[in-house]
Amino acid sequence: MSMTPAVMICASILGGLGALARWTMDSAVNRWLQRRCAEAHRPNPAIAPTPWMGIAAVNVLGCLLIGTLVGVTSTRIPGALARTVTTILAGGFTTFSSAVLDCMALLRRGAWTKAATALIGVWLVSVLACGVGMAIGSL
Repeated sequence: MSMTPAVMICASILGGLGALARWTMDSAVNRWLQRRCAEAHRPNPAIAPTPWMGIAAVNVLGCLLIGTLVGVTSTRIPGALARTVTTILAGGFTTFSSAVLDCMALLRRGAWTKAATALIGVWLVSVLACGVGMAIGSL
């Protein structure tokens, strides 16, 4: 699929809506957990909100969404268009789901080592890049 102005506009709108949905869900999950702790009238480490809980919920839901979209579009929409639609819709919500989709494609082809390397590599390199970025930013 070529990047025409119409495709770029649609991708921007859908990506923006996905980002808004990500922020909304992250905030809602953390608010819900804070209320649960407050209702218990005592701190409960098992349900105490941490910064990653909302994003974890977003990533899991995003993976469910992209898997569902691939399942629906794989037999109904041509390959390039299906990939573009799923990446824009779910990728705007969470780019993690796009990385997981790539790993699933490797697993389906039987490339277990490549899938594991891709999944672990993405996390490891991302954490290292974040650390380097934080170090650069604090100079």
